[in-house]
Amino acid sequence: MYHAFALVQAGSDLTLPAVEAKLKARFPQWNVAHADKQLTLSSDSWEYYLAAQSGPEVLRESENLAGRLAGLEADSPLRVCDRRLEVWSDTPDPFMEHFDDHFQILEVLRGFKGVILVDPKEPALL
Repeated sequence: MYHAFALVQAGSDLTLPAVEAKLKARFPQWNVAHADKQLTLSSDSWEYYLAAQSGPEVLRESENLAGRLAGLEADSPLRVCDRRLEVWSDTPDPFMEHFDDHFQILEVLRGFKGVILVDPKEPALL
């Protein structure tokens, strides 16, 4: 239902423990679990995931996304991101009750230095 990439530039201060701490502070009513390279936020009716990914395949996908984004500069830092958090929820939300929650999570991620938020489906900068 909701999906985004938080592309992480070299030198970024984004780490999963730091994201976990900020999400717990922002959403004290939710359960925030950290297992391996993934965070899971959950309530009675909704689940949201943040998974850390890195490596050459992420770099290739970043280059591909950059090539599909209109108006992006040739030297955009997005092109060289080999780390990201993939964030999503597949929980049905027919009345968009969690639409604002999704964007609040993106705002938490935007608060870290060196993060570029992208909608991978469109693609578009968020």
